[in-house]
This record gives sequence, structure tokens and C-alpha cells, in this order.
Amino acid sequence: MLISPVTNSMPAKRYGYTLLELMVVVALLAIAVATATVKLVAPYRLAQAESVLEHLADVDRLARSLSKRSQGDIQLQVDGDTLYLTRNLGERIPSAVIELQPHFEFRRFRMLDGQNDSIVRFSNRGTSATYAIELLDRNDKRIWLAFLGLTGEALEIESEKEINELF
Repeated sequence: MLISPVTNSMPAKRYGYTLLELMVVVALLAIAVATATVKLVAPYRLAQAESVLEHLADVDRLARSLSKRSQGDIQLQVDGDTLYLTRNLGERIPSAVIELQPHFEFRRFRMLDGQNDSIVRFSNRGTSATYAIELLDRNDKRIWLAFLGLTGEALEIESEKEINELF
């Protein structure tokens, strides 16, 4: 046991941690959190994209169903970052409005019949022209969602080449 030469007594007992030890622990925690965040961002963004695409498919199904029940006069319109259904001369259907989340935007709208006026008309049989909507996320990843006119089947397409072949 060491005795201090100045005081001729035992050294004081040390309680707690030094500042250096605390800084090392905080640095390790920061590295662990940063690593976890990076690994979780990609699945989170993918889930958000899937959610937006599913909402778009739901609105298309709703439009087809409403057009069958109301004998037509249902239109799907894209206006800026909002997609909505209208009936009878532009009256909006409140339950069928989608505003995109801030990190997505509607880029382009294409129809098989060549019209690109951002309006899809549904017949009284629940059919429409085949159309596609291009979404762009914050990282400039482009996703197309194509709807087949007769069946309403939704196809997620990531390649511009495939869209050009379809249209």
C-alpha cells in the first residue's frame, strides 16, 4: 500500500469515472447510433414508397368501383402533388384525395391513348385507358406505377425502358 509522503496518509478513495472515460463511452454510443440509423433509413424509405404506391392503387380501385355504381362520370385527376377523384362536372370526392408525403412528388403522367392531360376517365363498366404515374423520391429514385385499363391491375415499374415498351 502506498503512503503519500506529504501527508503521511493513505490516498483518497476514487469514486466515479474520469472525463476521458466518459468521453470514450459517449463516442462509442454515437458510433453505434449512427450505424443503426444508416441501416434503418433504407427500409424506412422503402416502406414509405410502398405505402404511397398502395394508396394510389386503392384510389384506382375506388374509382373503378364508384364508376360501376354511378354509371360512369368518375375521373381521376393529378394536380401538382395531389391526386383526387371527381364526379359530375368536377365535384371532388372527399374520401378519395391523396396528397403525397413531402419526400415524394408526381413527375409525369402517361396514358396509352397518347393523352397526357393528367385526367383518367372511368367508364360505367369500371374500365379506363391504361395509364402510368411516375413518382420521384428525395433521392431522385424514379418509380412508375402503371394501371392496366381493363383489369385495373397495378404494376410497379422501375425502368424507363419498360414504360416506353408498355406505352
